[in-house]
Amino acid sequence: MKIVENKIPLNLREHTSKKILFRLFNNKRNKSESFIIYEKAKHSTTIKQAFDNSYRYIDVKYDTSTDTHTINRKYVNLLVDIPQYLIKSKKSQYIDFLNQNETYIKENKVSNEIIENQKYFRNLVNSL
Repeated sequence: MKIVENKIPLNLREHTSKKILFRLFNNKRNKSESFIIYEKAKHSTTIKQAFDNSYRYIDVKYDTSTDTHTINRKYVNLLVDIPQYLIKSKKSQYIDFLNQNETYIKENKVSNEIIENQKYFRNLVNSL
């Protein structure tokens, strides 16, 4: 019997169906490991989908810019529908992120789920 490891960390397992939204333009260094992982995951619309597409907990922490090492980063690359990952002081960064995504969506084909998540997070961020 082969044991299959659960890729989703314990603190996110109860949130696997929560909505997420990636910055649709990958601003990571081309051909880096981070770039490749991000490319695989950026069309995911839930936490479970992201982890199924090779995303890792360290990526969540870095791309949301919410841990102590990344809190002062200029860019946020991921929005997660969990309060600890949406910080009021980053509202202007979230708005920039959403504006860039809207431009990307107008110029590229994306899934209806991404469009819905874009609208969802626009409302959520506006209410911060």
